[in-house]
Amino acid sequence: MRLPWVFISPEELSAMSEAERALYESSPSWMNTVFAIAVFGGIVGCILLLMRKAISITIFIISLIAVLIQMIYWIFISDAMEVHGPTSIIMPLVVICIAIFLVWYSRSARSKAWIN
Repeated sequence: MRLPWVFISPEELSAMSEAERALYESSPSWMNTVFAIAVFGGIVGCILLLMRKAISITIFIISLIAVLIQMIYWIFISDAMEVHGPTSIIMPLVVICIAIFLVWYSRSARSKAWIN
């Protein structure tokens, strides 16, 4: 079963260049799992932070680890730099910075007793 919100449609795939298509098709399936952990961990962590729950720190750390795994693969192991050029590193760095900020902020909130 193909989940439409996870995979690229055949129309979108055919609109890609040959190099982009090869990059997409060579991506290992475990990357989808790591991506899901990173995204949903961030969402759940933010909701828990709004609910003033200290468990948000652990969830943000798990999300950060998943982000780092995903971005290390994207930047250093895949051919993304050759396909998309050096500007393809900007968004991964922004995502890493946001994930680090969320861990720092939630820890700071606990130390100030904003969350418990």
